[in-house]
Amino acid sequence: MTAEIHILVVDDNQDNRELMSRRLKQREYAVTMAEDGEQALNLIGEKSYDLVLLDIMMPGVSGTQVLEAVRLGHSPVELPIIMVTAKHDSENLAESLALGANDYVTKPIDYRILFARIEAQLALKRAEAELHELNRTLEQKVERRTRQYEETFIRLTEEIEERKNAEQAILRREQRFRDFSEVASDWFWETDSHHKLTYVSERIGEILGVSPDQAVGKTIRDLGPADSTRRPNWDVLTAKMDARAEFKSVSLEFPHPDGRTLHVRLSGKPVYGDGGGFTGYRGTSDDETAEVEIRARARKVEDLMVDITRSLPCVIYRMLQWPDGRIEYPFVSSVVENLIGLDHEAVMRGGFMALQAIHADDLDAYQEAMAISAQALSPLNIEYRIVHAEGGIKWIHCSAYPERMDSGAVAWDGLLLDVTDRKNLESQLRQAQKLEAVGQLAAGIAHEINTPTQFASDNMRFLQEAFGDFHQLISQCLELQKAVRCNTGNAAKLVETIDSTIEAVDLEYLEEEIPKACDQTIEGLKRIANIVGAMKQFTHPGGGDRESVDLHEIINNSLTVASNEWKYVASSEIDFASDLPLIPCYRGPLGQVFLNLIVNAAHAIGEVAAEGSCEKGVISISTRRLDRHAEIRVSDTGPGIPQAVAGKIFDPFFTTKDVGKGTGQGLAIAHSIIVDKHGGDLYLESKPEDGATFIIRLPLHDSDQIRLEASA
Repeated sequence: MTAEIHILVVDDNQDNRELMSRRLKQREYAVTMAEDGEQALNLIGEKSYDLVLLDIMMPGVSGTQVLEAVRLGHSPVELPIIMVTAKHDSENLAESLALGANDYVTKPIDYRILFARIEAQLALKRAEAELHELNRTLEQKVERRTRQYEETFIRLTEEIEERKNAEQAILRREQRFRDFSEVASDWFWETDSHHKLTYVSERIGEILGVSPDQAVGKTIRDLGPADSTRRPNWDVLTAKMDARAEFKSVSLEFPHPDGRTLHVRLSGKPVYGDGGGFTGYRGTSDDETAEVEIRARARKVEDLMVDITRSLPCVIYRMLQWPDGRIEYPFVSSVVENLIGLDHEAVMRGGFMALQAIHADDLDAYQEAMAISAQALSPLNIEYRIVHAEGGIKWIHCSAYPERMDSGAVAWDGLLLDVTDRKNLESQLRQAQKLEAVGQLAAGIAHEINTPTQFASDNMRFLQEAFGDFHQLISQCLELQKAVRCNTGNAAKLVETIDSTIEAVDLEYLEEEIPKACDQTIEGLKRIANIVGAMKQFTHPGGGDRESVDLHEIINNSLTVASNEWKYVASSEIDFASDLPLIPCYRGPLGQVFLNLIVNAAHAIGEVAAEGSCEKGVISISTRRLDRHAEIRVSDTGPGIPQAVAGKIFDPFFTTKDVGKGTGQGLAIAHSIIVDKHGGDLYLESKPEDGATFIIRLPLHDSDQIRLEASA
């Protein structure tokens, strides 16, 4: 079991400490934090650590002062220290390296580099410990061997003095060797300087079907097939023996008297006499016929599997990830050439090519899913896009099961399936459901537009009539002006006429009502514009990429579009967070989610109203910022969702509504949009008789931004 690695993180910034600690703990390191240099020195004096991450710039005792103090009692190998510094702090960095820092990383921190440097320092520390242990073991071995040599020298001295006993001992050893050779699974042989066999163990008879007496005096080639020059490796054996070179595991074919062809593996070593002259060969041979036949059958099975995989509509593969991060593909079916446009043999030669085909926006999610699968040995199930070598985007469903090998590598056996058509159908289904929702709301929207249109029309008719009255009065005033100017003498009569007209048109009433009519008309037109704008935003298909949007605007638009569904049974309450930034998302699909949830809430409250409740319900929508996520809660005061069906509400085609009143697609599509399309969460909190709350959590940033901020 691997010992726990203890790392001390020293940084005066709490956020930096906690972020670094959290990332290190994800790698299963034990982490201790120090908020300043003085605390760090105390901790190092109290406990031993495997590595220290030390910030250079700190108030009080600086990182370089801590480093200088630590190096008085701990060598760089005994306690590695990696300095954490700003990119342009080269002066302090140079001083730290001179004082004995092992390495450094710069802020903002790229955690891939940090982890690599941590592992490098830990590996050096382990290597030093292993070297120390090896030296100690070597010293013990030398001491033990010395004692053995001394004992051997004494024994040899005794053997020299008792030569006769020694000769008998040698004879006994030779006999023991011959006994072993007769019962061994291999057969042993020996030749003279002309390569003729001088000794062959009895085992040769069981293997080649010839007795030792029949073999002695012949060369190994004499025992081989008549056409040995056309058989593999026979010329190699002859060349090795003619050159008096050692050879190992040379595979040769031998004929058996019963007609079979045997496969034998030979190893031999040249032997030289006391004078240095070549005396022949000694060697061993073993029967590998069964192994060869098994390998041949395995090749046939493999060829059969390859033929089968060519006819399947999916790619079958085996992928290996080694502890150092290398990716290999021992097997990939040839269908990958149609799927990705890469030669399957090229993929097997360089596994990185398959990863290069993954769409850049999906690569991080794929690698994260792989990391989780490798760590927990859990099935890998993910859908992502790939870029075909000849252009174009395809959606791939990847399903694989991992297994940890004895070598430490993790192997996945799985398949890749082209789900582009399904993804397109799902997109069309979402758009169809969106249009269906618009169709269901069309009558209510028309009513919402008709009301302000009606009173705007009525006010315009009133203004038209008022304009006629004012026109008559203005005409009479102009005649009075002309009479006064020309002194015609009928001014008094015109004044009486004007007075009569003012009384007839009720000028005071017009002065009071005309501004009201204008304000009402403008308000009605604004209301119509808001409804039309909301509908335009909701029905607009949007682009294929994410955009930074105002969640509050989308929610308000959804409330406006669905107002005729909820305003008769409920009131709406909103509580929007003021610190919520723009969110990277798909505007159209997200609006569809909010609309589905609002309409479902209105229908749930409507069920309570249908049972005799005379009070309006409440639909509450709130937002808030949670660390790296935006949370949206959509609550209603309806009857709630029973626990028995709560786990099924996101299943396609499941609905609690009566037949003909729901397709069971709304929440399933909403879940797919939030979870699959945005990488967020959508779940339910519900208590019977106490309403339901749907909670949405969306990432505040895309994956690239999150990774860069985490590095900082």
